[in-house]
This record gives sequence, C-alpha cells and structure tokens, in this order.
Amino acid sequence: MHLFVENLNMDFLLNDEQIHDTWIKIAGSSEIMKSNIPVPNDVAKIAEKAYDNRHNSDVNFGNSDMFEIARSLKNRSSIPLSLVLEIHKYTVKYRYRHSDSKKVASYWEWQLYGGEAGRKWSESIIRAYIPKEVRN
Repeated sequence: MHLFVENLNMDFLLNDEQIHDTWIKIAGSSEIMKSNIPVPNDVAKIAEKAYDNRHNSDVNFGNSDMFEIARSLKNRSSIPLSLVLEIHKYTVKYRYRHSDSKKVASYWEWQLYGGEAGRKWSESIIRAYIPKEVRN
C-alpha cells in the first residue's frame, strides 16, 4: 500500500461524514486495516499529557477505551490503521463539541485522541487511503 503524499493537502468535496462512510465501504473488511501508520510526535505528546493527567486532574474524564487509545498513541511509534479510523471517527464527531477549558471533561477526552493534531493527522491518513476516483 502506498501513501500518496501529494494528495494530502488537496481540497476535497466530501464532508467528514461522507469520508468516514466511504472509508468503511472501501477498507472495512480488507487487509488494509492491519497496516501500521506512524504516529506523529505532536499527536503522541498531546495524548501522553492527557493520559498522564488522568489521576492528577480535578476532573473525571475518559473511559478505558479512551485511555487505551491514548496509551497506544503515546507508547508506540506506529499504530494499526483500524485505530487511526477510531481516532478519526471520534474527532469528527466531537470536533465542535469539546471544551477549551481544562476544567471540563470534554477537553481532556479530546486530548486523549491527540487533540486537533490528532484530528488533522487521522483525516490526512484516511484521505490518503481513499482512492481518487471515489473523491471525485
């Protein structure tokens, strides 16, 4: 499988929900989901900060699945494409619903997924894997 980096900065006509639905149709049952994708340092550091704050915060946030994703982001140099899909799904759903205040659970939960850097990264990976003919 090849990533076509030149496609990552293009404008697309599909919205985030269409991209997710198309992604499921194309890759949902294929071997592509087992591919390992490198985790950018900025995404790993954001997830690590939230993960490490889970016991030190005055705010109760997250669940075991969220903590596992953050742990994977902070501890691994690469993660399976299936996990990138989970990150993308969460960050698309909560992109405009998370708080910017550290005193609110949604702020820390957003950070567990790599924050805005995690959203942009996961989106770019998924867009790179969707065939060009589907986007047009």
